[in-house]
Amino acid sequence: MAWAAGLHTRGKPYPARAQNITTFTNGRFTPGHGDLAEVEQGLEASEPDGLPTLLPLRKVRTALPAVPTVLLITDAATVSCSNLRSPRPVSEAVYAFETGALADAALRSHLDITHLKAGEPSILADWAAKAGAMQIVTPFVTYGPLRDWLNLAEPHLMARGITLCENRRPWDEAIWPYATAGFFKVKKQIPRILDLMIKMDP
Repeated sequence: MAWAAGLHTRGKPYPARAQNITTFTNGRFTPGHGDLAEVEQGLEASEPDGLPTLLPLRKVRTALPAVPTVLLITDAATVSCSNLRSPRPVSEAVYAFETGALADAALRSHLDITHLKAGEPSILADWAAKAGAMQIVTPFVTYGPLRDWLNLAEPHLMARGITLCENRRPWDEAIWPYATAGFFKVKKQIPRILDLMIKMDP
C-alpha cells in the first residue's frame, strides 16, 4: 500500500495511481480523476532537515550458553504489539492477523507460552524474572515502535540483572549494506550475496 499511496523510496517519487488503489483495495476505494495529489518529489521534500542519515546495523548482544534463558517471539512468553503501530485505533483485522501469527509461532516452538501485550515496559522484566531467566533471546528487532518499546523496557531488565539478546542472521548482515533505496539495489547484488552466503556455510 505504500506504493499505492505514493510513498516509498528516498529520492524517488511514486505518484499514487487510481488504478492501483482500486485494484489493491479490491474496489473498496475508487478515486476519480483529480482526486489524487500530484507528486513530483520524493519523501525528502517533506523533511525540512533532509532524510535521516543512513546508518549501519546497530550492534546487538548475543546470547550466552548455559544461562537461564527465555525466548521472546515478537511481531512476526509472545508479545502482541499491534497497539504500538498507530496512535489511532488499530483495525481488528490487524489484531486478528497478529494473534494468528503469534499463535502459529508459539505452536511451532513446542514450548510453554505466556502471552504478553506491549503495554507498560516493566512487564517484560516481571515476566522474565518470574521465569527465573537471566537473559531474553529474541530475533533481531529493526527500528520502529517495537524497538522503541524494547528500549524503554531495557532499564527495567537491567535493574533485574536480565540481558536482552537479539539473534541476527548472516543474511541480514550480508544484505543490509545494499538496502539503501528500495528493492532493486538489493536485487542487483543477489548473485554476490548468494556467493558470499555459500562461502560462509560450512
